[in-house]
Amino acid sequence: MTMYDAIIIGSGHNGLIAGAYLAKSGWKVAVVERNSEIGGACQTRELTIPGFKHDPFAASHVLFYGSPIYAEFGKELETYGLKYKTATHSFASLFPGGESISAYSDVERTIRELSQKSKADAETWLELINFFGEAADGFGSLLYNEIPSWGTAKSIYALYRKLGKERFMDFGQTLAKTPKQMAMSHFEHQQVQSWFTAWAYHPDFDPNTAFGAMFAYSTMAALQVMGNPVAEGGSGKMPEAFGKMIEAYGGKIYRNTPVTKIHIRNNRAVAIEANGDVMEARKAIIAGLEPKQLYLNLIGESHLPTGFVKKVKRYRYGHAQMKLDIALDGDPGWEAGSELGNACYVHLAPFVEDIEKTAYSTNIGMLPESPLVVVGQQSAVDPTRAPEGKHTLWVQVRTVPYEIKGDMAGEIKGTDWDEIKEQYTERIIKKIASYAPGIESKILGVHTMTPKDLERENPNLREGCIGGSHHFDQNFMFRPFPGYSRFNTPFNNLYMIGAATWPGSALHGGSGYMIAKKLLKK
Repeated sequence: MTMYDAIIIGSGHNGLIAGAYLAKSGWKVAVVERNSEIGGACQTRELTIPGFKHDPFAASHVLFYGSPIYAEFGKELETYGLKYKTATHSFASLFPGGESISAYSDVERTIRELSQKSKADAETWLELINFFGEAADGFGSLLYNEIPSWGTAKSIYALYRKLGKERFMDFGQTLAKTPKQMAMSHFEHQQVQSWFTAWAYHPDFDPNTAFGAMFAYSTMAALQVMGNPVAEGGSGKMPEAFGKMIEAYGGKIYRNTPVTKIHIRNNRAVAIEANGDVMEARKAIIAGLEPKQLYLNLIGESHLPTGFVKKVKRYRYGHAQMKLDIALDGDPGWEAGSELGNACYVHLAPFVEDIEKTAYSTNIGMLPESPLVVVGQQSAVDPTRAPEGKHTLWVQVRTVPYEIKGDMAGEIKGTDWDEIKEQYTERIIKKIASYAPGIESKILGVHTMTPKDLERENPNLREGCIGGSHHFDQNFMFRPFPGYSRFNTPFNNLYMIGAATWPGSALHGGSGYMIAKKLLKK
């Protein structure tokens, strides 16, 4: 039996960040991972053809890049292989007829771009960007403070003092809006409205979900101000670097070691069972899992209060997604112009009402006729992702139903994802081709993951969702459940982190950072 100060279940980036902080502080740390690769939903693989490096899951590093974690460890992580290249053409939305709107890290250039659609909308966006500059510290600190906590209260109060009562209240009201409400109230041009709204649907804020405006605004503004950082060599370089850092400070990483049980004694988590072995933890067991895996599978209902079991079973997953990775012989050849080939992300909606139709279709279990397609062009920023003259496309399909009842287009008859995978892949490629004529002849290889595939690859992507719904009733102080938003569990010594906890999904490292700081203060 091996004893550690802290055992971390799962090697997602939050768990690795927590492990790095603890190991560097002298704790004896073990990270226990079920798969051969570490990183959870942050990996890089050659999925299509050798030499093409794809990120099968997460790809956006902007929040981590601007985090206190990277500020503290950036130089050290670089020695372990993590380097960033920043796209100055941050993102774009494409529209029928070869039209587009782009955002650049050069704010003036973005304003000129928006002015071609609407001078009033350009002025509004400039006001929003300038306001973000004032409020950015408040935004950022929320991601790295527990909710509720004195740290959060102080951050909010500091923002209140800085903005003044009226501007602070106006700001709060704006963030509480649905994406569509903010788009319609702030912008007049249809394309600008869509350019804004599409970002909210990266998690599960459809155009008519409250607080979705907050996600769209904060993400777009961060990408505008900082540019769009891309990990050189693939997103997997980030967890690889943290893994090396943990090992450099004496930590141990167990691969191919699925945890099957957490031992509870006198209301305290004392050990884990994995591959028939038992590992004990003196100070903490940190689980980077979604709640049903952790509580129902590894602990069991018999050890849990009845009321708590109900909370776990009621945990809600958001709209599912589908993921394509494409190897291309050359750039996509966007109809809107060659410059669009340099945009780190491209949205193909095209309009707000199209996203609404997609959300409605998903809600009733129907395959959307034309879902939102997010195209990542990381190889345009980082040429090491593909052989010379070739490119990769990272394609996220937002959204699709987890269980299929039918097809809104009436073309696909099957209801089993394994059976209709290729048919729906063809539909997505046709949509991309409608904005990039001739791209089909450039495709060298395609790798598709349906919601079922995503769940099989990573149980945290349950129902093809990124860590559970982010709607207000399951976010902030309610994530994952009321009373458990500070990474606590019903048991002493056991903590839960990851996308199902505050601050939710995305590569920011917030929960890993906060739990490490919390434990080091004890």
